[in-house]
Amino acid sequence: MFETTHADGRTKGRINFTVWSEVFACGECGREIVYWDAALDRKAEGLREEFECPHCKALINKRQGRTDCKQDHGRSDAGDFAHIKYAPVVSDYSIEGNSKRFE
Repeated sequence: MFETTHADGRTKGRINFTVWSEVFACGECGREIVYWDAALDRKAEGLREEFECPHCKALINKRQGRTDCKQDHGRSDAGDFAHIKYAPVVSDYSIEGNSKRFE
């Protein structure tokens, strides 16, 4: 259903799934933090309890951050409402004729 371009810039791959991460605001500086990018610990293969804000370097945890929301102006009779903001962080995809999967 969805495609992406492989690292070679020419080959198309079919996206199998996408991992999304919550985006929230730093409790210290107020700037956006993509939770996955800031908290991922690849060595431990998990997410850190505490991590540095990439902007102000404050040591924070997810509970200290404010959920970043975007306003949605829906139907006029429904009024405005907020959605939690998410960002795509990983796409797993396959290339036809190749049994290997890519990110």
